[in-house]
This record gives sequence, C-alpha cells and structure tokens, in this order.
Amino acid sequence: MGLSRIVYASREKEHFGLLEIQGLLKEARSFNGKSGITGVLLYDQGLFFQVLEGESEAITLLYQKIAKDPRHEQVTTVIQEPIESRYFGNWSMAFVSSYGEGIGKVSGLKSFFDAGHNLLQLSPVQANLLIQEIAGGQWTVL
Repeated sequence: MGLSRIVYASREKEHFGLLEIQGLLKEARSFNGKSGITGVLLYDQGLFFQVLEGESEAITLLYQKIAKDPRHEQVTTVIQEPIESRYFGNWSMAFVSSYGEGIGKVSGLKSFFDAGHNLLQLSPVQANLLIQEIAGGQWTVL
C-alpha cells in the first residue's frame, strides 16, 4: 500500500488530566507499536493535534476509531496524504504539551494564534509548520 500521514485536531469532550493523558499514551504506544504506526500527540488547552504515520490502511482504521471515540469531539482532518518518509519514525507515539513551550511562538504561526485561532483551525500549510517545529527538536518530546 505505502506510507501515509493523517493529521487531525480535536477537542476533549471530558477533561484530560495528567493521569488520563498517561493512560491514553500507554494505550496508543502499545497499539501503535504492534501496528507499525508512529506519530506525535500535542495537547494544548483542551485541544489535541495528532500526527499518525504508517501504512495507509492501518492509519485509516485507527483514525476511524479515534473519530468515534466519545472522549473527543470536533475531530477535524487537517492533512491526509501519502508520504515518502516519517517525521516521527522513532516514536510509536511521542507526546508534547505546549505548556512552557509556547505554541504561539512557532515561527510562521504567531499571528495566527495571536488572533485567537486554535489548533482546530489550522490549514495544512500551518499544520506542516507545527509538525516541522516538533520534529526538528524545538520542543520537549516525551
């Protein structure tokens, strides 16, 4: 089939505290490791931004499952595309939080966030800027 990437944003339907996020990551890392899926999850003020990379069929099935997850709402596809290589090939599911990192400081996105926009409103070009910033090691990845 070939490699693909799906990038989406969503809003938490129920509050995700540290314990809930740790549980979500444990579950995702186990499943993704077995399924050949890599990526990153960003959490910012009740919003999620996630990159899924892997075989097209595997990430499409996972994304369909995520879209139906009652813990999320407003699941918004930002990018769905074939890829040549992975940004997050070493991570079954990396995690970054904008806390202390300053999502509004991302080069090329400052005016977007300063204007009151959020992750659910990112264009594909803006999402790619954010992905490159995270993949480039500018943020603390857990």
